[in-house]
Amino acid sequence: MHDAFDGCNNIKKLTVNCTNLEILPSSIINNLEEVVIGDNTVNIGYNRFYNYNSKLKRVSIGKNVRWVGGFRDCSLLEEVVLSEGNEHIQEEAFNGCEKLSNITLPSTTKTIGSVAFSGCGFSQFTIPEGVEEIGYGAFSGCRNLTSISIPQNVNRLEDELFSGCGFTSFNIPDHVKSIGMGTFRGCLKLESITASDNLTSIGGDAFLNVPWYDHQNDGVFYLGSVVCGYHGEMPEVTTLKLKDTTRGVAGCAFSDQHNLVEIIFPDCIENVGDEAFKNCAGLTKVVIPHQLENMGCEAFAYCTNLPQL
Repeated sequence: MHDAFDGCNNIKKLTVNCTNLEILPSSIINNLEEVVIGDNTVNIGYNRFYNYNSKLKRVSIGKNVRWVGGFRDCSLLEEVVLSEGNEHIQEEAFNGCEKLSNITLPSTTKTIGSVAFSGCGFSQFTIPEGVEEIGYGAFSGCRNLTSISIPQNVNRLEDELFSGCGFTSFNIPDHVKSIGMGTFRGCLKLESITASDNLTSIGGDAFLNVPWYDHQNDGVFYLGSVVCGYHGEMPEVTTLKLKDTTRGVAGCAFSDQHNLVEIIFPDCIENVGDEAFKNCAGLTKVVIPHQLENMGCEAFAYCTNLPQL
């Protein structure tokens, strides 16, 4: 196929059934507005259409393409039609497709790669129940996104997963046990978040620059069974006794709280996040229960007055 389409600059629609699109010459990609990838194709190729085409608006993908990707930064792409049989949305598959507003994942989808839909334009998104893994930042920067489903097999919301999205409220499903670092960072409209006590772990800066976090009442506040931090100025010589139902301490929850002198954990505590008590210079006493399963990195770093744990 080398040089076969040289000079064919006016092709607007391409229907292709070759096994491997990596052999498709760039000379016929540059001005395409629509691509139909047939059932004989099994491999699109990583970033095959990346930076080739600012005119591509519609893509259809046949059933035998198990790994879907290759459309990063197609800024005019509006619609993607997938088929039953597509299984994996690759990393960066549609990253930067800011006008993509119409896409439905088939029930055969198993994984969504990291930053796969970052910066896309849809307002609602349904993730099929068969999805088992969603990579970090998969929906980051989707400023119009206000509604999304989380399938039962996904029990962790990965780092930066929804950072910069347009949610005004978010209900974390009962099956989600863990939230990563920066998961909702920069969701500037997010006023309400709810979670059950099944939530036991929250990463650092998960709610940085989020109204829900910023508008908490003064004092200790929680999400699910995780203590998220202390809002307002902590009084001098504070001894903090966590609720008996506390199962986790969020990352960075009490970092730089110099007035904290003692922390009392309940017996049921399971997780202490990264940097949870970092630089608490006044902290002098901590008793770690035997049931603790995970101590995060630098959880008590630079607690210079803490004699021992």
